[in-house]
Amino acid sequence: MDSRNKTLIDFLVASGGQVVFLKSIDALDEVKNAETLCNMLDEVVTEVGVQNLVQVVTDNAAAYVAAGKLLQARHPTLFWSHCVAHCLDLLLEDIGKLSWAKNVVEDGREITKYIYNHTWVLELKRQHTDGKDLVRSRVTRLATNFLNLQSILHALPNLKRMFVSERWLENPYCRKLEAEKVVKAVFDDSFDKLMEEIINLSELTKYEAIWRIIDRRWNRQLHQHIHAAAYYLNPKFFYSRTFKIDEEVQLGLDTCIQRLVPDENIQDLIVDE
Repeated sequence: MDSRNKTLIDFLVASGGQVVFLKSIDALDEVKNAETLCNMLDEVVTEVGVQNLVQVVTDNAAAYVAAGKLLQARHPTLFWSHCVAHCLDLLLEDIGKLSWAKNVVEDGREITKYIYNHTWVLELKRQHTDGKDLVRSRVTRLATNFLNLQSILHALPNLKRMFVSERWLENPYCRKLEAEKVVKAVFDDSFDKLMEEIINLSELTKYEAIWRIIDRRWNRQLHQHIHAAAYYLNPKFFYSRTFKIDEEVQLGLDTCIQRLVPDENIQDLIVDE
């Protein structure tokens, strides 16, 4: 969406670590029509040359998913993938919806919102944190909720000092209900502990629920055959001690070879190599 709320689709080509912008289209309502989206993508594929392309990456909205599958059907050697960054963003949103995480995330947002909505409180905070800002949550980037908690946790000792300082206690605003609610959260030991748990997810006793969320996103969106093949063919991973050729990885490699090289004799040569 641009500054005037027009829906735009940007087309970019990435190769060798470089990204080239091709064009931008005023999409109107076409972003909801899979066939139209597929035709748009197909035009770009034709322009760049299907023989020069390996993978097409789009947003994870339903229309884009359907368009990506239609495009693969038209061009059997082409791979379509979900946007990994968006998948990870949605994964964090899923974690943030867990009951024990939701309240902490909301408290973190309220603390940050209160501080940044009051100029004098923001000035006081900056004095106590050497001018360092908190990460402010954004509606469109769900990961910032967790970065917000991380920044609050890091600044917590300074925030506590701020809320017991003379300048804070002398100001009549400190006795308002919204201020008292924020101060209570900052000095709540359980809030402190839960923030640490959310940030250090791998150390949680609640990790099983998070692992199920990761598995669900992995199986539905994140895992692609082309990613498995890239893992297999990357010397950095292939020659590491932790490298493992499991069924999922082998299937990905075999599928990519079969899709990209229709000639079975050449497939055999590639496998032997």
